[in-house]
Parts: sequence; C-alpha cells; structure tokens
Amino acid sequence: MIEACVGGRRRVSWHSLLLAVFLAAPALARPPEPAPPLGDLQERARTVVAAVRKNDPSLANPFFYPREEFAAVKAIKDPLKYFDYLLAVYHKDIRSIREKLTAPEKVEFVRLEVSRGRNFIERGKEANKAPYYAIYRSRLVLRDEGVERVFTIRVLISWKGQWFVTHALRKTMNEKF
Repeated sequence: MIEACVGGRRRVSWHSLLLAVFLAAPALARPPEPAPPLGDLQERARTVVAAVRKNDPSLANPFFYPREEFAAVKAIKDPLKYFDYLLAVYHKDIRSIREKLTAPEKVEFVRLEVSRGRNFIERGKEANKAPYYAIYRSRLVLRDEGVERVFTIRVLISWKGQWFVTHALRKTMNEKF
C-alpha cells in the first residue's frame, strides 16, 4: 500500500484503498472465466432461414433460449408465462423477417455478425437467479434475391457454454419493427 504522512498521521492513498476494496469484493461480483466461445451459434442461427422459408417460426426454436433453463434462471413469479410471451415475440419477429423479404422462400443465410462485447450480468440483475454473459446488438445477415439484408438480434445470452437469443428484433409484442 502507498502511504503518506500528513500532519504526523499516516494516510493511505485512494489508489490503494480502491485496490483493497476491489480485491475484497465477493467472487460472484466479478466475471468468472472468460465468456464462453460461440460454439455452434452460427449453425443454430441458420434455423432462422428454414423458419422463414417454410413460414414456420418454430423451426428457429433451437436458436432461442431453452424453456427449462429459462425457468431455472429467472427470479420472477411465473417464469414460464414470461418465457411463452418472449417466444411469441420471437415467432412474430421471424414472421416480420419473412414479410420484409422479396423472396422469402429462397432466402439464404450469409452470417451472424456477433458483437464483440461480452457483458457480464451479475446475479440479481435483470431478474435473474444466476449470473451470465450477454451480447447486445448482433446482426443477422441474409441474402434475398442477391441482396444482403441485415436484421438486428438484440440480445444473446450464454448458459451452460452455449449462446441463445432472448430478444431478436424487438423486446415487446407491441414494439414496432
């Protein structure tokens, strides 16, 4: 620690004090290991294309956060009811993508451009029982009649080493896209 003597009294520098507070913080308040790798995220993002082509949003469910895990993580009264709502919003987003395309039955997956930032969300934030990493504002790039079309994926979160969508184009059913 850096100390200074002022008026006959020893004082600790604010840098040293800040370091001591940081080191004394509980382990759960700091991010654990680095954020998990993206794994099969690109492959699961391709399910959006199948869903758009066949006009069946449920085909894109492997890209969405799993129901049982969602219920285990959310610290709210009825997490399954909220899950059903978010899944309905997600399905509406898939239909909206289809509506924005010229030839939805021929759309092609180009890539998912995942934002670089991995944000550690502490336990208790966003009504969660457990900490996790989140990625905000990634871009789903599709090819429609030879033209690349970009759709923003608002939130990806990690759970048990995999990344999933929780909010695609919009956060609520009534939000405009």
